[in-house]
Amino acid sequence: MDIHFGLLSVAGVWALAAMSPGPNFLISAQATLLLGRRKGFATVLGIVCGTVIWGLAGYFGLSAVMAAAPAAFVLLSIGGGAYLIYLGLRLIYGSLGSSGMGASLHEDIPSETSAWRRGLFTNLSNPKTVAFVGSLFVATLPAPTPLWVGLAAVAIMGVTSFTWYSLVVATLSWPQIQQAYSKAQHWIDATAGLVFIVLGIRLAVADLAAGA
Repeated sequence: MDIHFGLLSVAGVWALAAMSPGPNFLISAQATLLLGRRKGFATVLGIVCGTVIWGLAGYFGLSAVMAAAPAAFVLLSIGGGAYLIYLGLRLIYGSLGSSGMGASLHEDIPSETSAWRRGLFTNLSNPKTVAFVGSLFVATLPAPTPLWVGLAAVAIMGVTSFTWYSLVVATLSWPQIQQAYSKAQHWIDATAGLVFIVLGIRLAVADLAAGA
């Protein structure tokens, strides 16, 4: 298999995966709408760091290790699902108001570092990503894969994720969108919170059932 074609295939498949709606999209969108462009981009950098970690794990064969230790995989999935549920509950709680019974993400994310950490943890919450990456590399890259090719593939994944989620942040930073969001913030936050909870339950329960 041609190396250049394989790397282009990695870029194309990963672009489609990144653009699919999921926790990464939701957390980058919420950070931008609630906290502004700077923290939105900080969240994106966290997502990209998570992408690089999963890419390296997939290249170096962690997916095979996790497949050989299903109990560890299930525990990671439950932990990731619990984190997504936590994010969902925080969003719903915050949708009740910014004071009194409510609490906004402003209280949770006082700095760009906290926004970066939230993006990283959200990306790392789904251990199934490493299996997907491992399968992607097997299907698109030549065997045996030279180290520089694997690292190039991981770098392409990181750049692709950064490009897509940066476009999300830049688009949602438009004043018109910010104004529209402010008018329906409580409903949007509550809906996003429910989506996070559903995704978290699906991640945790599905893998718990599979490991039973």
